[in-house]
Amino acid sequence: MQPSESAVAICKIMVGHRIKADEMGLRDDVKNAFLGLGSERAPEEFDSGVAYAVEQEWISEESNRLKLSRTGFLIGSN
Repeated sequence: MQPSESAVAICKIMVGHRIKADEMGLRDDVKNAFLGLGSERAPEEFDSGVAYAVEQEWISEESNRLKLSRTGFLIGSN
């Protein structure tokens, strides 16, 4: 899975967990949901997806939490 695909999946998971724009979710909860979507997913794909999403400003990292931006919310809602 490409980092961009992982990033979209992460945004979709966050929206699915009812995280709205400018709200936070626990990184571990999002990671567990990401890894639970398929046995072919690896922790490295989650990490590269988070890095890509941060670079694109879809999410931000704050300690052990991920904050969904407005753009990330829109991406995750589609």
